[in-house]
Amino acid sequence: MTKYRIVEQHNKFFKSFPIAVKREIVINSYIRKVTRIPYFAEWPMRMMENLILLLKEEIYLKNDTVCECGVPGNGMIIVDAGVMAVYTSDGEEKGHLIDGDYFGELSLIIDNERRTSSVLAVTTTKVLVLEKGAFRLFMREYPKLFFEMKQSIRDLYLGTVSSLDSTGVKTQSS
Repeated sequence: MTKYRIVEQHNKFFKSFPIAVKREIVINSYIRKVTRIPYFAEWPMRMMENLILLLKEEIYLKNDTVCECGVPGNGMIIVDAGVMAVYTSDGEEKGHLIDGDYFGELSLIIDNERRTSSVLAVTTTKVLVLEKGAFRLFMREYPKLFFEMKQSIRDLYLGTVSSLDSTGVKTQSS
């Protein structure tokens, strides 16, 4: 099966805007989704805005594979719009991800982290990708916050927080 993956390109109209206007549009488009992620929720607003500017938009068509189980993770993925299905390594469907859900945060802090589930687009889906390399470079300026985030994720995966389902995918509570 051919994998169709479209990276969204901003149209001519958007490209004609001044940089400051484009920046504000991007920040205001994603600030609510990012601030709902517990690891980032308490960060200073300026830092949050700079983090949002690191996000890359990707579009997946229906039935596209977003990530495969066992493949090294290269960052965190946030669902902006659409529905994705989560599958175990045995191919059993374990749940769905919708707008605001996220996964892959472990790959931001751990080298050679491998995906524990496969994720497929059920509908055409737009995701925001926070790549590991860009995130780590960004966090060099904030070592204390990086350590706190690392501890928070570590605690979650050790079971001290019960918001993790059996597939390793977290969902946002409304």
